[in-house]
Amino acid sequence: MKFENRLTSPSATNKFYIKAGKGGYNRALEINKTTHSCLPNCCGLVHGRWLESQNQNDYKKYDKLCIGNAKSYYNKNDGYKRGQSPKLGSIVCFTNNRSGHVAFVEDIKSNGDIVTSNSAYGGSRFYIKTLSPPNYNMGSAYTFQGFIYPPNEFTPDTPSTKHKSNNKFKWVLYARKLRDKTHF
Repeated sequence: MKFENRLTSPSATNKFYIKAGKGGYNRALEINKTTHSCLPNCCGLVHGRWLESQNQNDYKKYDKLCIGNAKSYYNKNDGYKRGQSPKLGSIVCFTNNRSGHVAFVEDIKSNGDIVTSNSAYGGSRFYIKTLSPPNYNMGSAYTFQGFIYPPNEFTPDTPSTKHKSNNKFKWVLYARKLRDKTHF
């Protein structure tokens, strides 16, 4: 399955981030009672990305994730596989003395760093953060637990070779056009 990362904030009308039963597909905590948005909240972000990345709007079938505090996600028996190595579309889980944090893995760099999309309850609606192995340090207050893997394996979203060759072809045509103009 092809993976398309999200490196920009979803629109306020994106149904993946609006509460299920109130015009959207998200099972996490409703943050805004007027718009029914589940953002800003890390749980709302990962539920939305979980479904959005798989292009699924049936949260009853595809979203069995925890709906409590982020620190509860990793230890919930939801049927999804878990591990200590990142995969595209997985959820990275952290615990702390309060509520924990979860983030969504958008990219895995060749050096092992992961690029994550995040949201913060009472803070930023959406932000990107790069984390490094082995403990993917989110800050001194957080302890890395592991990754929750998506039900489908993803392949990276890379530029196609066709697109590159089209650009090369356009330059060749342009060069020929210039050459032909100089011969008149």
